[in-house]
Amino acid sequence: SINLISDEAVWKGYQKIGVDPEITQHYVPQGCYEPTLMGLEEPLICCSWISIPKAVEFAVNNGIDMLTGKEAGMLYSTDPSTYTDFYGRFLVQLDTIVNNIIRAVDLESEYMHLINPSPLYSGTFPSCIEKCRDIYNQGAIYSNTSLKLCGIGTTVDSLLIVKKFVYDEKRLTLQEFREILQNDWQGYEDLRIEILNEKKRYGNGLTEPDALARDIYAHLAALIVGRKNKIGGVYRLGADSVMHCVDHAAYVAATPDGRQARAMFSKNMCGVAGMERQGITAAMHSVLSVDTTNLVNAAVCDFIIHPSAVEGQRGMEAFSSLVRTYFS
Repeated sequence: SINLISDEAVWKGYQKIGVDPEITQHYVPQGCYEPTLMGLEEPLICCSWISIPKAVEFAVNNGIDMLTGKEAGMLYSTDPSTYTDFYGRFLVQLDTIVNNIIRAVDLESEYMHLINPSPLYSGTFPSCIEKCRDIYNQGAIYSNTSLKLCGIGTTVDSLLIVKKFVYDEKRLTLQEFREILQNDWQGYEDLRIEILNEKKRYGNGLTEPDALARDIYAHLAALIVGRKNKIGGVYRLGADSVMHCVDHAAYVAATPDGRQARAMFSKNMCGVAGMERQGITAAMHSVLSVDTTNLVNAAVCDFIIHPSAVEGQRGMEAFSSLVRTYFS
């Protein structure tokens, strides 16, 4: 695979969390693709992942985990009467998940240098030597914490299905849809197939899904980016799932977009697999509708190209054009 990173987006992203442009130009990729200020920053690039589709589940089921029956989100006693109210509850559930994760990360990070002291790693940072501090005890100049988001395609598609079937066309009540999802679509295969054939899906360059993805990312960025952590730095945000679109999805019930319980949800910043039906240009439009400068910890759009598409001189010119268009 080939991994390409936009310097300009990284520079702007670092500026949003208070790093001088003269410093950000010297970043390097760490891990898979996460920007890091080498010798200056410990960004904890994989501190935790946030599965956005879980907030949809909580919004549909009034804060109750469908798979366990536990009270896990913000609890409500009645269903929302309008889609605006439903979407507002989704954001509340998302905030609840994020704040719970940050609370746990903050509690743990204060003890990190005791649980996992790293003298050899710390010795590679001049600031750790000067301060006589471990890298995980505010030894770095920038002691940041990075969270990652996953499942945007599944989330957007699910919200739009609820909007259409429950609130716009009133074909189902939210209670009826909730029972269908709790039963993992059993007995409603025709409805599931109809929903899977819906064309208004994220990843196709369509206005409404892309605007919804942009709003969700912006909401999360406002909650997380630049938020002070407990180790003298701030929170950074990324949007990649790696394998967690599979293993985190194992804890998410059936979702309104037609996905079955525990099945994989959308990966990275991509649409749901099989739902990106308008080609790579449309998929790029969807991803690029989002302000990626909020996602300094990685804003990953991945796609697979058949070797024949980039074969020979014409193929290389097409690939070069694709890359240049994406970054411009």
